[in-house]
Amino acid sequence: MQLNDFPPSYLVSAWFKKWRQLGAIVIGCVVSMVVPVWAHAQSHEAPAPAAQSLRWISLGVGSQHLSNASQYNQSNPGLGLEWPVQVKGWPDTRAAIGFFKNSENARSVYVGGLVFPWHYREGQVKLGALVGVIDGYKRANNGGFFPLLVPTVAFESGRWGANVFLVPPVAGIPATLALQLKMGL
Repeated sequence: MQLNDFPPSYLVSAWFKKWRQLGAIVIGCVVSMVVPVWAHAQSHEAPAPAAQSLRWISLGVGSQHLSNASQYNQSNPGLGLEWPVQVKGWPDTRAAIGFFKNSENARSVYVGGLVFPWHYREGQVKLGALVGVIDGYKRANNGGFFPLLVPTVAFESGRWGANVFLVPPVAGIPATLALQLKMGL
């Protein structure tokens, strides 16, 4: 091995494959927070309505499985909707419905509610959970619907945002970080 051959290209390639999906999630989160703040600072329009009163359309982007990642699909295109619902005692509650290509390369549909009891940075960062049902996993209820509770962090600024989900292990699939980018309607 010569000095100019360091690091070997196969090591760079393996490192890039392992970390590119996680990097895409981090970049997506950063962009989803920075661009709306920059755009708002550049505009002189009236401020957007409060994020919890918006209806959102979300696009599934990808995921990072926390172990055995190479065995699973990590490109998860999908489409979802969120809209506000009134639940006494829960000021930021939303209904959610959508579909995406799951870890087993099958279509999954989810229906549930997003609850965000904790708000930080003037409501731009929200902690909560998605509570509902999901289908499409062969080893869980034979591909039928089953209940799921998913811790969620939402980043919202004006009409732009992102949801980051920490999906618990499902039907033998390891815990997963998943990313949705969203736009307020």
